[in-house]
Amino acid sequence: MKVQQKVLIGVSLVLASFGAQAQDSRTPIDTCQAISSEGSYVLTANLSASGNCIEIQASNVTLDLNGFTISGNGSGEGVTTGGGTARSGITVRNGVVRNFRHGVYLIGSGSTIERMSAMDNAHTGFLASGARVIDSVALRNVDTGFNLGARSSITGSTATNNGDGINVSTGSTVINNIVGLNTRHGILAGNGSVVSNNSVLGQGSLGIYLNCPSLATGNTSTANGTNLVQSGTGCVVTGNVAP
Repeated sequence: MKVQQKVLIGVSLVLASFGAQAQDSRTPIDTCQAISSEGSYVLTANLSASGNCIEIQASNVTLDLNGFTISGNGSGEGVTTGGGTARSGITVRNGVVRNFRHGVYLIGSGSTIERMSAMDNAHTGFLASGARVIDSVALRNVDTGFNLGARSSITGSTATNNGDGINVSTGSTVINNIVGLNTRHGILAGNGSVVSNNSVLGQGSLGIYLNCPSLATGNTSTANGTNLVQSGTGCVVTGNVAP
């Protein structure tokens, strides 16, 4: 075997070993509980709760649901920063939260939600401010699928059969999402937002609602009560299919 091949194999083994150790260093969780220290945590089982399940009481926490489901009884939050105290640097990924009041409720900024599903919650699927949402799903939440505050972003996500689909505040981006069959509105965007390349189909009332000035481009908004509405002046609306 050539020396270069041996070196590459050795490097690969070291990296694999390091990756395994890094995963092993995550704190396992198999019951509903409070997380009071920063670090990485991973679910090792499905969880159920009456009220809140996972309460994040520190900043700089990564919670990997690891493909498991957290289920509630219609009250509390599945994953929450709780207590009215803002936390920063929170990441929640890779699982399902269902049948709570709010599925995921994060107070503070700089949070990331990725590859998550929130469904059948009594109020909101995902409630956060200043969050980055990636490749996530909100389904059959009574009030809103994704309720995100100012300076949020949501990409590659799906909001169907909720009250409202996606609601973002000032200075946010809503890009490459599928929004359909929500009872009231599809996408509600605060001023200074960018709404681009979304598919918005079959809302009961408004497809896309823009607070101006904002930018809407490349969206397809059809078969809604009203496909696209601008509130105020200064919006740039171009290249959309919204008859």
